[in-house]
Amino acid sequence: MVSHLVDYDNYCWNVDLLKRIFLPFEAENICGLPLSNRFPDDKLICAETSNGVFSVRSAYKIAMELDKDANNASVSDGASMRMFWRKLWKMQVPQKIRHFAREGCTFRYGSFTGLDSMDNRNEVRHGGMRKNRRELFLRCQHYMEEYWAAFILPLKHPQSLDSKWSPPQLPFYKVNVNGAVFGKQKEAGVGVVIRDHEGNFIAGLSKKFKAPSGATEVEAKAFETGITFAKEVGIQDFVLEGDSLTIVNALCEKTSAPSSVASLIYGIKAGSNELRNVYFFHVCRSENLLAHLLAKFVVGISDYFAWIEECPCFLEQAIIQDVFSALIK
Repeated sequence: MVSHLVDYDNYCWNVDLLKRIFLPFEAENICGLPLSNRFPDDKLICAETSNGVFSVRSAYKIAMELDKDANNASVSDGASMRMFWRKLWKMQVPQKIRHFAREGCTFRYGSFTGLDSMDNRNEVRHGGMRKNRRELFLRCQHYMEEYWAAFILPLKHPQSLDSKWSPPQLPFYKVNVNGAVFGKQKEAGVGVVIRDHEGNFIAGLSKKFKAPSGATEVEAKAFETGITFAKEVGIQDFVLEGDSLTIVNALCEKTSAPSSVASLIYGIKAGSNELRNVYFFHVCRSENLLAHLLAKFVVGISDYFAWIEECPCFLEQAIIQDVFSALIK
């Protein structure tokens, strides 16, 4: 049973047992799977999608990959193809162009001609004129030109602002969290800092996780740690901020949670419901500097280090800058 591999007292995997049962690389991969301190019920997910939800689009993607494997396609980099399809479906062009682009990815005019022939047949049924082959070909060529013109347009990104930390309104506190991944050491760390409406340091935490995890998983653990730490400090009303848009959107139910952190998102929401008022917000890195410094601090510790109403010396200058920036806003 998988439950036998979990250390329920410490909310983590039983590493010693994993190493005895599995091969080293298997045990390492299992340890990299984050566990929620709420231990929600198991559920089936689709392993081929980021959010674990099956869809027609995901089935089409799997079918394309299987077809390429069967025909020994020359493109073997699955990550590059996934990036290509993601960019294609996010293009700011009419829906018909995206569908024609999908058919034209093999660069066969025959796909376009076949689709356009069907389109013209529908036009004839509704009283339109039948087009000859040349007209159909020119129309397909026009669609191709329209597609490529849209494909090469540079995407417009919003200008980044050098934002600074802002204090919360009374009676709220602000809890900032951040995660850091240390690939070579196969470790990760999270930082949590709690401040009041005047920017005063209330509490801070640096905690190490001795398991190889991805950035998304570590950021989710940072939010979970922030909720737990705030509760231990005795804070009931606070704003919880982090610089992971993926995690914040999942917590605010704007998007589905990635399947790798779905249990953590569930646990964070459950933990926030036990407190009086908790709000989740996304901030840029410059507004989350103190939490970032605390996450990096775990390199020099073995487990965790907490500060209560006593600011660590390496944060003093950053706190002064934050308070000063808030005053001149």
